[in-house]
Amino acid sequence: MRSVGRIVLGLLVLVVAVTGYFVLTFDPETYKPQIVAAVKQATGRDLEIKGKIGLAWSLSPTIEASDVTLSNPSGFSRSDMAAIGKVDLQLALIPLLGKRIEIVRLILSKPDVRLETDAKGRPNWIFTPQTAPAPATQSGAAPTGGGASGAMAVAIKDIRIENGVFTYRNGKTGETNTLTAKQIVLQEASLEAPLHATATIAVDGTDVAIVADTGSLGHLTGAIGGLWTVKLGVTVAGAKIGIDGGIADPLTRAGLDLSVTAIVPDLAVLGVALKQDLPPLKALTFAGKLSGDPRKFSFHDVKMTSSAGDLAGDLAVTMGLPIGLTGTLKSEKLDLDILSAPATPPGAKPASGPGAPAAPAAPAAPAAPKSNWLISDQKLPFGQLQTVNTDLWIAMSALHVGGLDYKAIQAHVLLKDGMLTLDPASADLPQGHLALTLSADAGKTAPPVHLTLRAPGLALAPLLASLHEPAYIAGNLEVIADLRGAGESLHAIAASLDGTLTLVVPGGTIDTKRIGGSAAGVMQVLNPKAGSGPSALRCLVVRFDFAQGVGTARALTLGSAVLNVEGGGTVNLADETLALLLRSRASVVGTTVSVPVNVFGSLAAPQTKVDEVTIGQRAAPGDSCPGALILAHGQAEPAAPSGAAPPPAPAKPPIGGQLLKKPIQ
Repeated sequence: MRSVGRIVLGLLVLVVAVTGYFVLTFDPETYKPQIVAAVKQATGRDLEIKGKIGLAWSLSPTIEASDVTLSNPSGFSRSDMAAIGKVDLQLALIPLLGKRIEIVRLILSKPDVRLETDAKGRPNWIFTPQTAPAPATQSGAAPTGGGASGAMAVAIKDIRIENGVFTYRNGKTGETNTLTAKQIVLQEASLEAPLHATATIAVDGTDVAIVADTGSLGHLTGAIGGLWTVKLGVTVAGAKIGIDGGIADPLTRAGLDLSVTAIVPDLAVLGVALKQDLPPLKALTFAGKLSGDPRKFSFHDVKMTSSAGDLAGDLAVTMGLPIGLTGTLKSEKLDLDILSAPATPPGAKPASGPGAPAAPAAPAAPAAPKSNWLISDQKLPFGQLQTVNTDLWIAMSALHVGGLDYKAIQAHVLLKDGMLTLDPASADLPQGHLALTLSADAGKTAPPVHLTLRAPGLALAPLLASLHEPAYIAGNLEVIADLRGAGESLHAIAASLDGTLTLVVPGGTIDTKRIGGSAAGVMQVLNPKAGSGPSALRCLVVRFDFAQGVGTARALTLGSAVLNVEGGGTVNLADETLALLLRSRASVVGTTVSVPVNVFGSLAAPQTKVDEVTIGQRAAPGDSCPGALILAHGQAEPAAPSGAAPPPAPAKPPIGGQLLKKPIQ
């Protein structure tokens, strides 16, 4: 037994002696050229170790190097991609015998790393290994490595980054974002063991705390296969974001199966911290599951609540051109006005009082090209319809937007290969129900567009207010439209319009003195002695049947306590001209007298002239509203009473007043 003890003791003395001799005689400085050559072969970049490489006395050898740089390719903002003030590397000896590198501790002090793209968008983090082995730099010396048996497995138990600066620069825009790492710690017990990471960093001056527990580094290097688990928590500007799940292939990010949660007390505050313009939402919560891969992924079981309301549903996204988007979105209540409200930066107080400095004026938007048409001839963004394929169902119980409340919203948006279909689309508006369908084919040279719309009762007061028009009429507006056209602009579509458009106000009040714009002059001619203030409205009926952009008036009637008008004629949307004959009726000494007025010229600036040919003719007595309402809904016109004047004929341009045939100059 004593002999065995002596043998063991002797072996220990021998190991200590050999290790001591190795430490005392080994000079790592002599291996500097080999290290530089190995990095050059592996990355295609130049490694420079300006300081001395040292070996610290320890049972686990510790290599120290200072002032280390790794070069950038040519064409980037600086010569070095990375510069490290000091590297402290401690290795375990025993694993080296099994061709396994186990890093007990790696400390990087004051690293300065710049990730960037050049002016052509090429990144500097793509390395180009040399295909041929690097030549030996010393006589009889060759780079060490895994040899024919392959690369050594690498395990890192403890990585620490202290006082680091990581910068990303966009070479095309020159925009730069900086991440300052006060401390980053990565720890794992072995190559196969889970990784625990903590980080205290600052992104462009905003503090961010990160805690993560993931699968091992071996998954990230490809040395180990299987599911890479991840549990991540991020805290920034009071917001907490969590990710929990796994990734089947972390190298390609394929096989995502992650649960994502977020709690954001104030989204505007987070936006300021991230230098993003985010809406002023409060108490935002988000929960959902992410699955798929970077090319095709989906969010499902999504639930989001905030001060603006709630949103839930499922979305599937396919990246590429076109982008694919399918799914369903549901909401019990959503306030879009909150989303559009301007956010007040944290700590800022609204300026008030006579001494408050005026806010700097926003730069003026570039002026749109001048158009001679009232209906815009600017090209519509039909091309964008070919960048997305969508099959999306939307259902909202209540929506607040523009100061108005809408309910029971249903919509199905189908977009495939540039063909857009909105069918069905319906909603309960403040005072009535609206249903419409819309189709457009962006694949055609002159995209065909088809719109149908039915709104039995739109409240006119809020509608006029939203259009910034005076409240000259009150009541409910019925809209019936079935219109088709083709073209790249609204003007081109209008110039080719086919179908019918009907507007009906079956009752209410009207104040003709408050009517503005070009219609004010027409009203003045029709009723020059009308008093001020609102009067009872029996009906307002307008129906035009369109063929190739020319609308023929089937019904054109206004019946009120102070003004009664009937008319006929045409509107040409191609050259934006009109030719109407309007006949106002008044009672003079018990006789109904008609005053006919020709309305002609352009839509933007119509002209009027009393029609001397038909002036003085007797007009049909009685109320014209019932017959006009029948015509508005496409029914046959009732027979005129015996002795009544015939209905107004389409107007002809009076002498000296030719219809405009060219755009307004």
